[in-house]
Amino acid sequence: MRAMYAFFDDFLKKVLAASQKVFPNISMEVRLDWDVVYQKDGSMDYYKHTDTFSCMDSGFTAVMYGIPMGFENIGERVGYQVAAEKTAYILEQVNLQNNGKPVYIEQFLFADNTPEFDHNAQIKEAELNDYLWNIADVLKEYSKGYGIWTYQNYCSNKLYNSQFALGKRGWEAQGNVSFIKEGASMACHIKQKEAIWQEIPATRNVSDMEEYTAEFDVVNLSVPGEMCVKAGNIENHIEIKQEGKFSMKFPQTGISKLEIQAVDCEVSIDNVKLYTHVQQGYLYDENKRELRCIKGIRQLNQRLT
Repeated sequence: MRAMYAFFDDFLKKVLAASQKVFPNISMEVRLDWDVVYQKDGSMDYYKHTDTFSCMDSGFTAVMYGIPMGFENIGERVGYQVAAEKTAYILEQVNLQNNGKPVYIEQFLFADNTPEFDHNAQIKEAELNDYLWNIADVLKEYSKGYGIWTYQNYCSNKLYNSQFALGKRGWEAQGNVSFIKEGASMACHIKQKEAIWQEIPATRNVSDMEEYTAEFDVVNLSVPGEMCVKAGNIENHIEIKQEGKFSMKFPQTGISKLEIQAVDCEVSIDNVKLYTHVQQGYLYDENKRELRCIKGIRQLNQRLT
């Protein structure tokens, strides 16, 4: 595995060097995690990707930094001070081994609720703002700024072309379904007895969570009435009496298809979703409402300016 990791790094450096001929000063996200390498006697050693840290001819190093780095990752929930000390250590190591180039944290993961990774170390939720309020000096010393991955919460949507920006692409339709502009966005217009559906390949349906949420926005209501939403073999019937967001739950039963039918109504729909998980960033929710860490981020930004 040590030889394989070295091969990976050498290959990435060659790709980056070729890219820099076309995009001067382009950098790449280097891997800060240490990868376990097992010895013949079963003991553990680590492979560190420090050979990539200088990012070839780029004038800066780009990194992703997440709280689990440097921890044992056995479900720890740590205080903000312990997390800040680890952040300082990890970023200091980059600065010591990248030929003195500036460091940009283009993905600053101070919290993460990705499914299947709940064993990773995380800051205690009650102390997230404490961490953000106190990490400014570390970022000033060891970086030239940061970016946020999950600025606004988003759903793990299984559907392709869910906002109809590409018209019908990815969807099948029954009847004279049309794809039209509603305001500044595209929408799907469905009349009585018409329907749209989408097959969901197994490669997108990888969650083992117990429940799915189906959701869509009615952005124009021409004729109130009943709609039928079918996920897999289960149907939900809802009355559409006004415009707005409509949401319903389905059990996880190997759903491979989502179908929406206008039984006796006429509507325009947008933002169709079928998801099991909402990626949480603690700044803004899916509807752009402020969450608990927006104050901490604002104070961090003020201290960095």
